[in-house]
Amino acid sequence: MKPRSLVSALVAMAVVFIPQAKAQNRNPTSGTIVAWGDNSRGQTNVPANLTAVIAISAAMDNSLALKSDGTVVAWGDNTYGQTNVPANLSGVTGISAGWEHELTVKSDGTVIAWGDNAYGQTNVPADLSGVIVAAAGGIHSLALKSDGTVVAWGNNGSGRSTVPTGLSDVIAIAAGAAHSMALKSDGTVVVWGDNSSGQTNVPANLSGVIAIAAGGWHNLALKSDGTVVTWGENWMGKNTVPTNLCDVIAIAAGWSHNLAVRSDGTVVAWGENGVGECAVPANLRGVIAVAAGQTHSLALVAAANPSPVLQVQLSGTNVVLSWPLSATHFVLETTGDLTSANPWTTISNLPAIVNFRCAVTNQLSSGNCFYRLRK
Repeated sequence: MKPRSLVSALVAMAVVFIPQAKAQNRNPTSGTIVAWGDNSRGQTNVPANLTAVIAISAAMDNSLALKSDGTVVAWGDNTYGQTNVPANLSGVTGISAGWEHELTVKSDGTVIAWGDNAYGQTNVPADLSGVIVAAAGGIHSLALKSDGTVVAWGNNGSGRSTVPTGLSDVIAIAAGAAHSMALKSDGTVVVWGDNSSGQTNVPANLSGVIAIAAGGWHNLALKSDGTVVTWGENWMGKNTVPTNLCDVIAIAAGWSHNLAVRSDGTVVAWGENGVGECAVPANLRGVIAVAAGQTHSLALVAAANPSPVLQVQLSGTNVVLSWPLSATHFVLETTGDLTSANPWTTISNLPAIVNFRCAVTNQLSSGNCFYRLRK
């Protein structure tokens, strides 16, 4: 096991707020959390009666949850105040837990940070606005703006906070112990910062990526065909993807272990299992998101027979929506007005890609667009 001082920040956000393109959660009160692995700091002691969770994130020894009402709950280690959620924090649309600091994105596009600030990782740039995603690294921070550009601050060792010149069209970000990742709208991945374990050596011809995750010194990429690609350090086999792993809809990278959610709501774990972080609870089902900490794991569980996860991405002026192909009994609907009676319109003629159904629409010109999957 590597020294604690090198642990990574773990999971980028599970829920993304995108102005003018929003995926509506039809069952916001159903989200509960299951936790397992190391509990030496109370990081798996999920608060009693915590429900209505829509996003989770796991840090070194603490955990974060975002509720459907825009509030945040934190538990576990509080050595640096990382579980001291700012008073009256509300309107939150995204969360990310780093080594010992936390980031949240609000609906107005601003970022609120707290916890350890030894390297300026919680010193959010004063003029930062228009943010849709934040990612907390070991001791640095990233923000993705609505224009597809990335802003970084905090420690810049190995160039982890030096955003590549000209980087644009970014739709997702992730931060590891000392490196940073960006997913572009064309499905390609850019990585910068520390390369001591080859974590910035993106595999040749990697394309069709729809989600990314940064661990301590390794990375995961989820492709549109439901398969997972890994690279970087292979300590304890964390980069040895389980045989026949497919139909994946969500991923998470921890310090030395990984989690993947399959479209049937089950979880697959691999890598180090020293304190049970890969010991997925028996009969765990209905999972829609996962988060991996230093040596603990979290799963966000929906109600029985959950709706499939509707993933939203920006591609130029288009909104790209995708969900498991197995959910054939669901229909995709859209509206620009939630106040009118029966405002929803079905989107038809949907193309399909392997393991997923997909819709592309160019409704970003004006106003708001809401989307939902309905039985």
